Amino acid sequence: MKKIIGLVLSLCLAFGAFSGLMVSADTADVWDGTTATAFAGGDGTEGNPYQIANGAQLALMRDKVNDGTANTAYFKLTADITLNADIENPTNTWTPIGVGNAFKGVFDGNGKTISGLYVKYAGADGAGFFAMVNDATIKSFALLNSYVESTATTNDCWETGGLAAFLKAVTKEVVIDSVYVHATVKGFDKNVGGLIGMLSGSSSEKIVIKNCVFAGSVTSWEKYLGGIVGNGNGGEVEIKDCLNVGNITSTEKNNVAGIMGVNKGKEKWSVTNCINLGVIKVGTASGGLRQLVMGDGSDTSNVVENCYAKEGLLENDGTTKVSLYSGAPKNNETVQAKPAEFFVGDTSITWANWTEREGDVIIPTGVAAFAPALYASSYTVTWVNEDGTVLATEEYEGGEMPAYKGATPTKADDATYTYTFDTWSPVLAAVTTDVTYTATFYKTRKGLSVDDDDETTKAPETTAAPTDSAATTDANGDEEEKGGCGSVIGGSVLVLSMILGSAVVLGKKKED
Repeated sequence: MKKIIGLVLSLCLAFGAFSGLMVSADTADVWDGTTATAFAGGDGTEGNPYQIANGAQLALMRDKVNDGTANTAYFKLTADITLNADIENPTNTWTPIGVGNAFKGVFDGNGKTISGLYVKYAGADGAGFFAMVNDATIKSFALLNSYVESTATTNDCWETGGLAAFLKAVTKEVVIDSVYVHATVKGFDKNVGGLIGMLSGSSSEKIVIKNCVFAGSVTSWEKYLGGIVGNGNGGEVEIKDCLNVGNITSTEKNNVAGIMGVNKGKEKWSVTNCINLGVIKVGTASGGLRQLVMGDGSDTSNVVENCYAKEGLLENDGTTKVSLYSGAPKNNETVQAKPAEFFVGDTSITWANWTEREGDVIIPTGVAAFAPALYASSYTVTWVNEDGTVLATEEYEGGEMPAYKGATPTKADDATYTYTFDTWSPVLAAVTTDVTYTATFYKTRKGLSVDDDDETTKAPETTAAPTDSAATTDANGDEEEKGGCGSVIGGSVLVLSMILGSAVVLGKKKED
């Protein structure tokens, strides 16, 4: 037995780089709050982007953008990432990308998902997965089961977006392409969007937002709220092939819309081939809400065309139908309200960049492969023990990550073994349909000493506590070029372990 222990310890020391292998299957891919020291590959160039395979490497991207060492680089996701397993009880708080230095590179989501983003942030650059984004391209991923809240004060930046707080196009177009966001987005004040909080009114190039979807909710007490963009801010923007199924609510003011909350029309803007199915509410019975976009009507060159919205939505007084749009040419017959069933199944929408999924609402093709089902309001998740006993039945919105909230499942001992809960089968994933998860157990042989090779053990899990980040406020108060301070979320996880033969760990053997 001493030889076995000595061999295992020698291997652990010799291969110390592999420490952390023994993490349970249900938590192995959840970010532990640490920052990696290197990416999975790549050199940050267009032909060889930095590869991001886990949460720690995503945090490394954030830190290198925020300190200015890689804010113009190319990045690519190579795996799905979970930042928090349970968004209602998060362990890791995310500091936005683009704090202190705007992100000016390319982020290619590669059709992957990031779930469990949890942001509570106050500072000079806004709150979101990204904060400041200039001259950048962000594309092709889903942000699922997430929570973004601005905790700003009157001295901070108010802009808040599920994807990004602020976009500006200085030397080239900013492009947001094929991004799906399912999130709860809460603003401190004005300029709050499901995807983007505000666009720069002084952009010299166009901002293009296409093939995007927002699901979830946007709320604030103030004005300029939208499902895709909160405040267009008078800049040139093209929003096309986008869908909002999120509910947008201003609790006290107005100027709220399903696609773009407001755009004053200093530069030409257009909203084409877009659909709003979300409920739009304002806190004043006088109105100031639209199904698609709010404009001031002073520039009739602005465009709203080939758009649809769900009919029957009423203003808060319960009697007046919500208008489709304002600030665009009148009598636009290509903008219509339709009954809810029009958007599911066989419809007359024949746009090239949209896809019909069986039993689901029509959806932009760019996100169809990785966006969860949208039209069902909720799905049933059933948790059962190994013997088939139902432990709990819960309802989740599409795109949410399920989390078991009951007592740890148990299994009775038998003559040879004791049983300890291990994980759920299948592996937990964002909800897109009714699903059943079954408890699985690992077994430990009874009555054996440490000298017996058949004893079962399971390495303990160690998770680094999240590190709170501090933000500073730019003294000049410039809304578009604010400074800020990035933060590095630190900490480390060390699990001394090694797998040898049939799972020998520290001289003990796990049963097959």
